Amino acid sequence: GKVEGFITLKEQIREDAKQLEKQFEKVDIKEVIMLTGDHEANARKIANQVGIHKLYAGLLPQDKLEKVKQLKEKGKVIFVGDGINDSPVLAVSDFGISMGEATQIANNTADAILISNHISSIPEMIQIARKTMHIIQFNIIFSLVIKAIMLIMGIMGISPVWLAIVADTGVSLITVLNSVRIMKKAKAKNA
Repeated sequence: GKVEGFITLKEQIREDAKQLEKQFEKVDIKEVIMLTGDHEANARKIANQVGIHKLYAGLLPQDKLEKVKQLKEKGKVIFVGDGINDSPVLAVSDFGISMGEATQIANNTADAILISNHISSIPEMIQIARKTMHIIQFNIIFSLVIKAIMLIMGIMGISPVWLAIVADTGVSLITVLNSVRIMKKAKAKNA
């Protein structure tokens, strides 16, 4: 009828999770918010250790879902989660990321999976995605401009067929070579 002792379990904070807000500021992420089912005191302690200033604690899965819906009204939401309870939020967020060691349902629901389990790789992932979009946009515009020039020259009768074929093949080759830069950048980051 009396307590003889108790055992306390607590998760270790990963080194790469420290100073999250500073890491995300480098890629123009305006705000990092913690949504957790943990008690306020525990959540605040963890948030302080990793540099997160805004948090919502004591949330049930449906509360997290409602909170993300509210946040989406203010802007884009990237959500990182790893459990079954996070799956609905991963699905509703603009971009859901699960950790590599997450539950199968979280991995199936997420848009991306951090195989390395390093949350610090998210800013790098964002940089590579932005670089990829710039390259894709350049490739599309470049190929359309060359094709438009060749079309106009063809209509005017000053472009032989062989030049159009060379231009088309050349554009294809240039866009492929330009796209290879994405892989080069990703390999340089991993080296």
